[in-house]
Amino acid sequence: ATLPSCLLRWEGATEAQQAFMRRVYERQMKTAALGGRVPLIAAADDVAEIEEGATARVDVAAAARRLLASARAAAPAGGTLGVVTGYRSALFQLEIWEYHFPARYEATVSARRRAVGGPHGRAAVALLARRIARQTAAPGFSLHQRGEAIDLKCGRASGDQLMATARFLTAWKRSWCLDWLADHAASFGFAANPDIDEPWHWEFQAR
Repeated sequence: ATLPSCLLRWEGATEAQQAFMRRVYERQMKTAALGGRVPLIAAADDVAEIEEGATARVDVAAAARRLLASARAAAPAGGTLGVVTGYRSALFQLEIWEYHFPARYEATVSARRRAVGGPHGRAAVALLARRIARQTAAPGFSLHQRGEAIDLKCGRASGDQLMATARFLTAWKRSWCLDWLADHAASFGFAANPDIDEPWHWEFQAR
């Protein structure tokens, strides 16, 4: 249910950077396991479509469809709520982790340089692993892989779309979509994860 770090690729990186990326990945995986989390079983054979190709576990998909219909009925003129992703395979999760790593590496340059052991030392590995864990789960430890989480997109009256990326974080926090979700998502079985700063990410809690 998990994938080894040797699968990671970083085009244009030095050997030292590649090795550092693998160590950060392995640290995040180890921390997740030591925290009591266990690798999640993929749900590929037990998913249904929500809409537009996005899928989730059968009961989660049904709840998501109800949530979307209710949100759209209550949306302001021109507003809408849609789904970006639901179920993701371990390989898809690894590709997301890999895609975001270079930017997160650059964003922590100053902090890593100040760390004991330098920018690629053990402290720097722990620092970046903690940062990434707040944004992207390691493959095998994401509720997306179990089909129990959805990432949403918010359409505003102006016609623009707030997608499920950090670029839209501030706008998402001020959106009608988040206000509506905060008030109503629980009635459909969904809750925000307080440990991550992603207002578009909602996890199915009902059993």
